[in-house]
Amino acid sequence: MEGQYDIVIYNGDAIGIVEVKYKATVAHIQKIKNKQIEAFKKIFPQYKNHKFYGAIATMTLSKESENIALNNGFFVLKQLGEGIKTIVRKEKIY
Repeated sequence: MEGQYDIVIYNGDAIGIVEVKYKATVAHIQKIKNKQIEAFKKIFPQYKNHKFYGAIATMTLSKESENIALNNGFFVLKQLGEGIKTIVRKEKIY
């Protein structure tokens, strides 16, 4: 089994999986939710009992994709001028 992760953030008992895309789509969000988090737990079993969070970092994101990400408890990081805006409604632990 193999996995490719753009950014993995570790802090004590929590792990964040961040997918970075120029233009994020619903498919990217579903990939994190349905494949990447579970694959990470199998590839690195020592972390399987940690809290996992999903995030999408993007330059551009449709309103539909943003809503799906937020409704699934993801953090959304998107460009705002020369900075980054972070949006989360209610994070979900996977």
